[in-house]
Amino acid sequence: MDENIQNQKYAPSVQYDGFNYVLSDEFQKNSKIETENWDKEWMRYFSLGKDYSFYYYDMDTNNYALSVSPSKISEFSPEQTYHAKFFREIKGRVWAYGSDLVDRDILEMGCGPGIFGRISGRFAKSYTGIDISLFALYIARLTSPKKKCNYHHLYDPSSIKHLSKRFDTSFGRNFFIHHNYNDSLWILRFLRDLTKSGGVIIADFHCEPALVDGHRRVMAADSLRKNYPSALFNFMDNDIDKISQEAHLTLEAIDYVPEEACRFARLRV
Repeated sequence: MDENIQNQKYAPSVQYDGFNYVLSDEFQKNSKIETENWDKEWMRYFSLGKDYSFYYYDMDTNNYALSVSPSKISEFSPEQTYHAKFFREIKGRVWAYGSDLVDRDILEMGCGPGIFGRISGRFAKSYTGIDISLFALYIARLTSPKKKCNYHHLYDPSSIKHLSKRFDTSFGRNFFIHHNYNDSLWILRFLRDLTKSGGVIIADFHCEPALVDGHRRVMAADSLRKNYPSALFNFMDNDIDKISQEAHLTLEAIDYVPEEACRFARLRV
């Protein structure tokens, strides 16, 4: 068995609430290594030879129009938001009602180079992205609508500390799938502390381990894999129910979407 991972029971919950945990010295001491790991991971993504040209479109101009109007987006079901092509071939990939996003203050955890930011900057009240990779954040800031979009490095407490209880809707896109139970727990607590009372959190949990081979196939209770930041952690309904309770969030729905290998959890603050 890989030395970086072990089958184990759920470890004890972190002793901090989410917001203070991220601001703590214990968390921030990992800044250099975590930032470097995810900078390299984004470099790896860009080296795969796929069409990543949209990452470099300057959406801070009026040269590019969305494929769908804000009024239409506001009527979308979660399935429609997820699959809709907002700009050319770029899909939403957020399992949220359109009304959760249009004219709302929205937060994306794990925003990467700002794909959804440069889109939602056209219809959200405001968009805020948080990421670990400074490399990805540089691209996001350079190409997103600057009047609507803001980006923050997770390891910059002076920036993060101003975000408490500011957002109507918080979510991840292809994000929670890469985090184990304990990682997901502090992230949900963190998002809870950044989201307004009554607001919504959308979490995407991987749920089809048989589709993943080798080092990337792991379960919710397993340890993080230091050498594989993009490992996929499998969550079952009982894992999601348990973690929502530990995060002190109300679990409103779990939508199982096998073709996307995901369980999408809708959580209320």
